[in-house]
Amino acid sequence: MPRFSERYGYKPIKKTIQKDDIDEPTRTLLWNYLKIALWDKWEPYDFSWTHHSRCVNQLMRRLWIHHFNSSLDNLPGFDPWEANGAYAILKRRFMECEWFEVYDCLEFIVGNWSEMDANELASSLNSVLEKQLCGFRFLDDKITPITDESELAAIEEAATSSPDAVRRHLVRAIELLSDRRAPDYRNSVKEAVSALEALCQTITGDPKGTLGKLLGKIEGLHPAFKEALSKMYGFTSDAEGIRHALLDEPTLTFIDAKFFLVQAAAFVNYITGKQADTKLKTP
Repeated sequence: MPRFSERYGYKPIKKTIQKDDIDEPTRTLLWNYLKIALWDKWEPYDFSWTHHSRCVNQLMRRLWIHHFNSSLDNLPGFDPWEANGAYAILKRRFMECEWFEVYDCLEFIVGNWSEMDANELASSLNSVLEKQLCGFRFLDDKITPITDESELAAIEEAATSSPDAVRRHLVRAIELLSDRRAPDYRNSVKEAVSALEALCQTITGDPKGTLGKLLGKIEGLHPAFKEALSKMYGFTSDAEGIRHALLDEPTLTFIDAKFFLVQAAAFVNYITGKQADTKLKTP
């Protein structure tokens, strides 16, 4: 019998957010950006080099010496039309190397490209990384993780071990967040908060109650914890019309939506655990 993830087309969050991998479409998009922004503007020598061509040639020399650790004597010309030229060699290595070596290469290029502002180049590459749900981003000229194993583990635990009503909202939040063609961050946040609401409805037996009202009915939670949940609910009720469709469209980002998904998952796991502890202690 097909598993839940197979029946509903849901992939584990570690596969959805590319934490320890870079898939082929992402490599292709990253390469295409570099091709359009850097490589396609290279021109062959014609009495003199253009400024851009000199920058590409200089970058290739630096890559060859300091990144590939190769002898400069063996560096071929950059010409993109040459099957064994520097362009072809760089592309093969970029598309075939380990996922972490892709980040090494991008970091080196951003740190050694002299024609345009490094922040501008990094920002454009970040747009690709965000669209493809990569777990890393450029911060200045260095690549930094934006998520960690504990966050992913919290989401996976909540999405697989919660009651059905809660799990449906969490799975939907993940789907909306991870749609690479048309991510819906606004409704992903809404579904994440709705998962919390569904959990409280299940615990209290009140299917129509809202999160803000139901929290007061749940025993065993510290007042400060309830206050944190209430503030989270209040933010999503007021900010940018997330739960008010008639207001203007929000300007949420992947980072915003991921934050609420991680927090909702952590809260679900905590409340579920506290409820289990309470039942065990009840004579």
